[in-house]
This record gives sequence, C-alpha cells and structure tokens, in this order.
Amino acid sequence: MHTNCDVISAFIDDEPFDADALESALATVEGRRFLIDAIALRGLARSDNAVAVVVKSKSPLGRQLLVAAAVILAAVVSFQFGQRQGLNETVRAPEPTRVIAAAPAWQEDSTGGRR
Repeated sequence: MHTNCDVISAFIDDEPFDADALESALATVEGRRFLIDAIALRGLARSDNAVAVVVKSKSPLGRQLLVAAAVILAAVVSFQFGQRQGLNETVRAPEPTRVIAAAPAWQEDSTGGRR
C-alpha cells in the first residue's frame, strides 16, 4: 500500500507519476479511500481561515531618489566639463581645403529673366 500512496500523492501534488501504477492503485478500495482522504485533508489545509504571512518589501522610493540624484549629478558634471572645454579653446572656422570661384551666372540679371 505504501507505493500506492506514493503514486496517489504524486498525482495530487502535480508531480510526475506512472499512469499504470496510478490505475492499479485506484483499482483497490484502500487506494480510493486514500485518494478521498488526501483530497479532504488538502481541502481542510486550504481553508479560508489560513494565516497570511506578511513580508516587508523594499521601498522603491529610496531607489528612485538615488537614481534622481545620480542623474542630477551627471548633468551638473557634464555641464561644468563643457564650460571648461569652451574656455580653453578658441572657436575658429576650419581652414578651407578648396576654394570655388563663382561664375558670372551667379550675378543678378538686369533683364528680369528675359533675354
């Protein structure tokens, strides 16, 4: 009967079981009685009067404040770094690599577009 109880318990607990062993266990009167008793016991154990366990969760507020402080610090540091770079360098236009001479076609036409 011990192996019959193990197979029936595995079936009730949603654990892997042998279907042929379950069939032979439920073929006996003792196996069916054990199945009914196990289901009834499980129903009693899952009553609505069960005590709830309260677990203290970590507050996300502290983490959000830490992230906000890091973002503000990064913005201030990058602004200060940009200001220092701007003071050290003189802004100049780059040297031309090629000069293109404009043709007379770029001059205004006094005829108003008629030729």
